[in-house]
Amino acid sequence: MADWQQKERTLPIFLQAISWIVRNLGRTAGRVLLPFVLLYYMLFARVAKRHSRNYLRRVSGHASLADVFRHLYHFAAVTLDRVVLLTGSSHKLQVTAEGYEWVHGKLDEGQGCLMLVSHVGSFEVMRVVGDEQGQIPLKILLNREVSGKMLRIIEALNPEMADRIIDVADRGPEIVFSVQKALEQGSLVGIMADRVFSESEPTIDVPFLGTTTAFPKSPWLLAAATKVPVVVCFGWYLGGNRYHLEFTPLTERLRTDRRDREAGLRAACEQYVQLLEQGLKKHPLNWFNFYDFWRSEPPATALNNKANDSRVDS
Repeated sequence: MADWQQKERTLPIFLQAISWIVRNLGRTAGRVLLPFVLLYYMLFARVAKRHSRNYLRRVSGHASLADVFRHLYHFAAVTLDRVVLLTGSSHKLQVTAEGYEWVHGKLDEGQGCLMLVSHVGSFEVMRVVGDEQGQIPLKILLNREVSGKMLRIIEALNPEMADRIIDVADRGPEIVFSVQKALEQGSLVGIMADRVFSESEPTIDVPFLGTTTAFPKSPWLLAAATKVPVVVCFGWYLGGNRYHLEFTPLTERLRTDRRDREAGLRAACEQYVQLLEQGLKKHPLNWFNFYDFWRSEPPATALNNKANDSRVDS
């Protein structure tokens, strides 16, 4: 079983614990208890710790036990705030936004946009911007087969989420039809651009943090098919209750040369990945892909792998 599927076994329990704390005790109590919940989680999260260490070496060159704890703490803090948002307490978070004017202008024109999001920080803090500037029409492409358990927990906290999801579990023309319909209605359609969910999913190999890595091809195929503006959104967690939303327009319309369509798709993917890498260099603890993303350990650490395993996992 792939690592992204294995992660599904432990995260729902972690999310349930945080959900109970937030709903019954509030965010302040949740922040106080969070280190203890995380310490308990880390006792069983050997896979997450290993992949955290792999990533941290790539982005910063070092990965002590303290570094891994801080990394997982960022993930836990963002998870807690995700529950806070789902329970309707967005006023407890401070969110700044950069580049949202471009998105707002498109939405005011009734122009739907494809929004590329990632497993970094929390793009969900757009709810705070929406509360201040009016409801943001948003649909998200998700695979219920992969994320079913977590989605059930999320939808129990906020039933409205079910109406925002376009299920991509059954691939086919109906997905493009559903996306096209949402875009024609002037919605932002969010799609995860950083994670491959199936061995059979088509990919594009591009450089990322020192290694050529497979990224999903479907976001770029969808962008080329829908011919709508494409924007990249990162919601960086800055600590405490602070977040910074960063919107970067990628293209008004993804055009590809008929003679070399693959080159056009690859160029767009590389542009997104460069933005992702630049952002992670500034906010390294915001990376939340806890599986073997690169399919290998960093070359510089291969010789010390055994020693590092005993030091960090002890």
